[in-house]
Amino acid sequence: MVTAKWCCENINSGHFKFRSVLGEVKELFQARSLSNLKEEIGDVLYFIYCWLYSNYRINLPMLGAMSSVYKFKSRLIVWEVIFLIHGLEFHPRYLVNGSNYDKEYKVEKALQLARESQQKQAL
Repeated sequence: MVTAKWCCENINSGHFKFRSVLGEVKELFQARSLSNLKEEIGDVLYFIYCWLYSNYRINLPMLGAMSSVYKFKSRLIVWEVIFLIHGLEFHPRYLVNGSNYDKEYKVEKALQLARESQQKQAL
């Protein structure tokens, strides 16, 4: 899969910020096991590819990042349920802080963005 196809079909959240890449690098350095290290390397690559495409339209094959792509896709089902519970329409663009729904601040930010967006659409 190439970055443009992934971003256009699944993200549509605008520009990735470089601080998101740096956040993943920080998590990489905090990895405590080989499996966690591999996961974090994939996440770093994933964010670099998305950052390059969303900011500079550099379209590359997502080599080394497909495990993160699949992880993101599997989390979307849970996000849809979270949004349904809160009476909101889900879209991946609300996941600007990442897709890990186990982190409360990420859920709160995603719901806040959805509420703001849907209120603007209602006007």
